[in-house]
Amino acid sequence: MPKPRMIAELAEKGISAELATCDSPQWKHTEMYNRALAFKRELHYEFTQWKSKDDVEDPDVHGYLFTHGDGAIVGACAFRNRTCNPGEIRWGLQWIWICPRERRNGYLARRWKAFREKFSSFIVEAPVSEEMKAFLRKHGDDDLMRYDQ
Repeated sequence: MPKPRMIAELAEKGISAELATCDSPQWKHTEMYNRALAFKRELHYEFTQWKSKDDVEDPDVHGYLFTHGDGAIVGACAFRNRTCNPGEIRWGLQWIWICPRERRNGYLARRWKAFREKFSSFIVEAPVSEEMKAFLRKHGDDDLMRYDQ
């Protein structure tokens, strides 16, 4: 279902309207939380990986709401700074969830180049689905997966 606030922001800011940070309005945090909750339920995670605006524990978090052409929000993902090895901090793609009926419609593929440019050689964190592993291989980026997966 198209979201009026998202439609208005997309009209004003273009694709950058999909970004959600600790400074974003509450409605974006709610939309991010709803997709993180769907991810948690689908993959049987113990906790939801996005909190409300008032409970953001990471000021550097970057969330993205994936939108359909009509302004409907069909998915989301989140990047966070991670310490990989002592003294090495990299971005991590912490989670990504796309509505099942919208999967394989290119939402991630259309944003992948921009994510690579912004976050460079980020880590794709576990759990990683077989579909995501195939996506990474297809894009020549399977080296982004953590080795403990």
